[in-house]
Amino acid sequence: MPFDETLSRHAAKPQASDYGAVEMMAWYRELDLLPGGIEQVIPAAMSQDETVRRIMADSGLSAETAPERP
Repeated sequence: MPFDETLSRHAAKPQASDYGAVEMMAWYRELDLLPGGIEQVIPAAMSQDETVRRIMADSGLSAETAPERP
């Protein structure tokens, strides 16, 4: 995912004030995937709802099979 999107998503995390753009730039490697092709790339433009639906479908889970919440 592009670095700007990485920063944007980081801003919404609880640890956002623990480290920022300078530290993250040192760590950031675009398309830094694990070897063996075991990761799925989710486009940065995909919405949160679309991402959740994709993960649920890819993992074999769905709203219909999830246990009901009290």
